[in-house]
Amino acid sequence: MNPLQSTLHFVKESVRKLGTKSSIVKTAQVVMVGAFVIFQLGEAFIALSDYSQNENQGTFTVTFANNQQGIVADGGPGDPYRDDIEIDTLFNKAKIETGKTAGYFTTAIIQPNSLKDWDEVVIEANYSTLSDILVSVHSCGSPTPITGFSGLVMTGNSIDISGISAGSNPCLQVKLNLFKSGVPEPEIFKIEVKWNPLPAYLLSATIPSTVSAGGILSGVINYSVS
Repeated sequence: MNPLQSTLHFVKESVRKLGTKSSIVKTAQVVMVGAFVIFQLGEAFIALSDYSQNENQGTFTVTFANNQQGIVADGGPGDPYRDDIEIDTLFNKAKIETGKTAGYFTTAIIQPNSLKDWDEVVIEANYSTLSDILVSVHSCGSPTPITGFSGLVMTGNSIDISGISAGSNPCLQVKLNLFKSGVPEPEIFKIEVKWNPLPAYLLSATIPSTVSAGGILSGVINYSVS
């Protein structure tokens, strides 16, 4: 096998393994340019996204890396949670599918273990006008937005959700509707949902290991609230 054949074999095997392991590549095309090999992925990186949940800081963060978590899967045409959205994991962004003028997607469920009250949704994005991105907040599993939190336009780069009752809505999902109105078209790079955790009480006690018979047992208790 000559060097060119070896390179082609490596490219094809890499594409095959990607498709096998994560189902993110559907087609591949090899293009020869002089002595170099460039391979182009057609309909590439159709994956979901990556997320992290920090209970101490009170954040749920979605980025668009190659991971099958963070936003819901596409259930097909008319799905109430996601439709006409593609995830570009090369540039870590969510955008409207090529050839479409609108699309929407919904985060995975956000259910903090420690929740005092909800705070805000922060979105990093490109867009032509603010109305290119409309945000709705849902109680988990409900296709109907929470009253007063449907089709909201960002103020700066955020949506205030402090008016949502944590007692009535301890679990949320955030839905983004994207619309093409010009250039740049809407592209979402990061979504961060924030809340205020319940206070954490930390206790420690210092007590002597032995006490003389008839003596008094005394100790020190330290506590802090964070």
